[in-house]
Amino acid sequence: MILGINVYAQKTYNHHPQIPFMNDLVLVEEITCSSAEPVVVNGVTEVKTILGKSCRVLRPSSEASWLAYRLGTDGNLEPGKAYFLEIEYPDDVDRSFIIHNRGGEYNRGLQTGKTLGDSYHPPYVPSNAESISLPHSNQYKKWQTLFWLHDRYAGIELPRNSGNRPEGPADGFLVIVSQFDSYNAPMNNGAAVTAIRLYEAPDFETMKMDIHYPPDHLPHRHLFFREEMADGVVNNDPPALKNPIDWYEHKAQLMHFLGMNTFSKDLLEFGHNQGWDPGSYIELVNTSPSSKDRWGKTIEMLKNYELDVIPYYEYAGTIGPKGLGSEKRARPLGDSLENNNYTHISWTEKANADITDPDTYSDLKKVLERTIVEYKDEVNFVGAWFRPRPSANPVSFSDAALQRFSTETNHEPVSREELRMNSGLYDEYLKWWLGKRKDFLLAMRDYLKEVEVNDDPVILYTTDASESGKTHPDWSQNHNIIVDDVAAWEKLPGDYPVFSLKEIIESQHHLQAQLMPVKSWGNWEWNHSIPPPDPDNYKNTKGVVMTYTFNKAYTVGSKTAFDNFRSESGLAIIRHYCLNENAMKGLGYFVSDIEWHDCYTMLGEARAMANGDPWFIGYLASSAFNRASLPYVRDFNANFLALPALTSELLENATKDEEIVVRKIETEASGTYLAVVNTGLIDKFGVKISLPYKCDVVEAKTGKMIFTGVSKIELDMYPVQLKSLIIFPIS
Repeated sequence: MILGINVYAQKTYNHHPQIPFMNDLVLVEEITCSSAEPVVVNGVTEVKTILGKSCRVLRPSSEASWLAYRLGTDGNLEPGKAYFLEIEYPDDVDRSFIIHNRGGEYNRGLQTGKTLGDSYHPPYVPSNAESISLPHSNQYKKWQTLFWLHDRYAGIELPRNSGNRPEGPADGFLVIVSQFDSYNAPMNNGAAVTAIRLYEAPDFETMKMDIHYPPDHLPHRHLFFREEMADGVVNNDPPALKNPIDWYEHKAQLMHFLGMNTFSKDLLEFGHNQGWDPGSYIELVNTSPSSKDRWGKTIEMLKNYELDVIPYYEYAGTIGPKGLGSEKRARPLGDSLENNNYTHISWTEKANADITDPDTYSDLKKVLERTIVEYKDEVNFVGAWFRPRPSANPVSFSDAALQRFSTETNHEPVSREELRMNSGLYDEYLKWWLGKRKDFLLAMRDYLKEVEVNDDPVILYTTDASESGKTHPDWSQNHNIIVDDVAAWEKLPGDYPVFSLKEIIESQHHLQAQLMPVKSWGNWEWNHSIPPPDPDNYKNTKGVVMTYTFNKAYTVGSKTAFDNFRSESGLAIIRHYCLNENAMKGLGYFVSDIEWHDCYTMLGEARAMANGDPWFIGYLASSAFNRASLPYVRDFNANFLALPALTSELLENATKDEEIVVRKIETEASGTYLAVVNTGLIDKFGVKISLPYKCDVVEAKTGKMIFTGVSKIELDMYPVQLKSLIIFPIS
């Protein structure tokens, strides 16, 4: 169907995405919050009229607070069935709150206006606090998530991993709305909800989103996620689902609904086996008899879902009776640290891998053999994703490593004391070690290619071991806030040190944070425990990519920062969510991802596309991964995956609007792809874009022709939107 340019020029045209089948869902239950009393309240609620509707508002207070409703008490809920949970809320003033769905065991927060979203000062890590002035629509919005009801689940208090999950479908399930205390959520005007609704989800084929990929001869992009604290669902005894593999099948179906194409699962967590069979390497790798076939069964399930696979490894050497990691062959530079520990975190110091040691090569290959090579004919493995946690792959100053350095660099034998005293020699050693790390990763790439896992395997290497994303060493304990409205925050009561978003981006603050060594203290060696990335060493390398950390707006505003992490295999960006771990008391174990609401939910990804154009986008989720603001998530993902994983360049002077960025990707026989991004926070109507020649224009995500014989087009674009096009020249 050919759409005339006049269609796009009309301001009445609904250019915001929709999910058609969502309008026809079967309503299971609706709770009108203004008239229905919560079953549990911790704090003070009030009923207020907001934007012409009655809402229940949870007043901000000096303590964390929450309210809870129970859905599905009529006994008609079915375990294993898919449902949509919908929360309707007003977008009138600044608010941030968290939704806990006990029936599907996931938590997810939303933020509007100038709120921080994440806890300002969570217990364990800096949250890298940031405030963006999201405009208020003065309309009611819908927060929607897809989930599958579990066989067993918790009540108000969620256990950590194993623990009591006493409720089931006959009990209904709790939906909890919570918020941080006022100190940790300083701009929050209180959670406000007018209605909570539960809908039956349609069959999988109806929900599955069709992705219009580039032709098969062009390389594809990848979207994937890994979950940090979700294992309790399947590791509990009894598990929350009678068949634990259903947990992973639900994730595969969720991915198809959201428009994500690459399945990932942690197979090593802090070095420990996460449910795979070591086979003949049983003495190297500890494994639980009850879960050792979990990965194999998951692969068998994935054969039905046409998803690529990239397993995730927190490799620290094999951990078992005769495991290499347990030998702790890497050792710090200092001679006085007990047990040769690099840090004070004793439970991360139980194993490590010296990547300069030839034995480490064969050790990791055994892991890859049992987790990838064993299944190479059953699914398409993209490669492997490594993320060493503290002291897992440290800079090693062992006697053997020092000898290797001397031999390979034609140095006289060196000692740790000489390295401590001679800064030039120390710098030379670090350069050598980084080269050895590169050799190690290239060897893993070559191994996967040699055993025919993939003709062009990719190793993703994430050096950022933090949950919330690496903080600038100078800021690590200061709890600063990056804001786009300094005046608003300076007027706020309380001691909140603020910095300008614009200045932080221009100073390359985030790039510095990623590249600088971790700050250490005392005799500890955090700087050696978590060696920083060295992306410059990989710029001309194919098959190994140092990943770039993103989350807040300040992390995606610099083209220079992204360019530093690009290699011949493109740019890989990983969203590090702040777990907000234990930042709220009274609800049991607490972790939660929090995101900008509505169309702004894709702000980070859209600006990353404008400034960096990644080929891989991954998510490190706090617990069970999910997304809300669903139409916008699906629309971005469909447009992202419609683009080939090929080098792009900015199309200069394509538009006069400075907030509109256009990138072009040339192909030999499949047209020129354009990635058009509205980086701004407001709708754009009739955006004029000049094309490089007279051409036909195809919408990449659908393959439909939308303009013919034009050299200019006009587009209506919603805030932080990615729109992918293909242009074909005509004579």
